[in-house]
Amino acid sequence: MKTAILACKTIREELLLAESRVNSGYEIHWVESNLHNVPEKLTEGIQVLLDQLDDYDRVLLAFGFCGGSVAGIRTHSFDLYVPRIDDCISLMIGSIKQRELLSEGHRSIYLTKGWLDHESNIWSEYQYSVDKFGEKTAQYVIESMFGNYDWLSLIDTGAYDITTIFEQADQIAERFGMERVVIPGTVAYFEQLLTGPYDEKLFLHVQPHSLLTADELVLNTEDQKSAESYAIC
Repeated sequence: MKTAILACKTIREELLLAESRVNSGYEIHWVESNLHNVPEKLTEGIQVLLDQLDDYDRVLLAFGFCGGSVAGIRTHSFDLYVPRIDDCISLMIGSIKQRELLSEGHRSIYLTKGWLDHESNIWSEYQYSVDKFGEKTAQYVIESMFGNYDWLSLIDTGAYDITTIFEQADQIAERFGMERVVIPGTVAYFEQLLTGPYDEKLFLHVQPHSLLTADELVLNTEDQKSAESYAIC
């Protein structure tokens, strides 16, 4: 069965680790990370890639629902499988429920190396604001946006040495008045995506020549409630 994977560059390290473990050999097509900033552009970006895969039997989408950004995409001759999860943070933690348990009592900003490598990450945006508006105004904006967040949570998926981003994360945490913490992550969901089986509780199956509608974006009812958090993606 000819299979392709569509994945955001933000989760590159995690997906490649999962691939090295299962050795599926599937062709990976990368979606630009900055498309997440505008949901409509993310939808369009995914569709552009899907339109190039009409000769495939199956496409695996290495995304969560991402605020509904996958709604409106259309399949061609292939079956499409999408993780039944809210976003890539929960995908890297393993489930919405696990994310909630790990952040209980806290409001978190989540970071990985993939997000820090993104050219428009939270730190570069802050520095841009300092350069354009001055430090006082930039700090005011940051406090307005993130003043109620108390954790800067680094997700340790095992895809790289987490200590390599400690210095930058500590700098961000200090400036934003947060505590830098490390929470355990996993690439198990990615491995399941690559190997199957595709349990309907974990994956949404879109039939060939079908439109994925917003009404279909239903999370596992046992895993509905998410911790209050902010996703940098």
